[in-house]
Amino acid sequence: MNKQLDYMIEIFKALGDPTRLKIIRLVATGYEKLAVNEIAKKMGITNSAVSQHFKILKNVNLVIPEKKGYKTYYRANRELIESFSEKIDEFVKLAFIPCQFPGECKDCPNENSCDDDKKNGNTKGEKDEK
Repeated sequence: MNKQLDYMIEIFKALGDPTRLKIIRLVATGYEKLAVNEIAKKMGITNSAVSQHFKILKNVNLVIPEKKGYKTYYRANRELIESFSEKIDEFVKLAFIPCQFPGECKDCPNENSCDDDKKNGNTKGEKDEK
């Protein structure tokens, strides 16, 4: 599988938890950066739970930490979120381009770059000639 798709899967996993979605919403819509204890208080959960969620969100770069003194403040990585939204649109469009390769995906010579080939109009399992 290609790296971009693998990364998108990791983002979906990170966003697959309702608490993390709420945290993203808090840090994306807030007018100020929020620290763990402020988010914990707003959500009615422990600081430790919020920290664990931030660890997962940081691993896929959905939040950006900024250390100030003893506290770390978080904000949403808006650029990544916007580009992720665009990538989802691309993948949805690609899902409706039929593949003409007669065999199984694992046997296709373009298995690892299927999405790139579809973008280029190559849907017959043929290698791009460049």
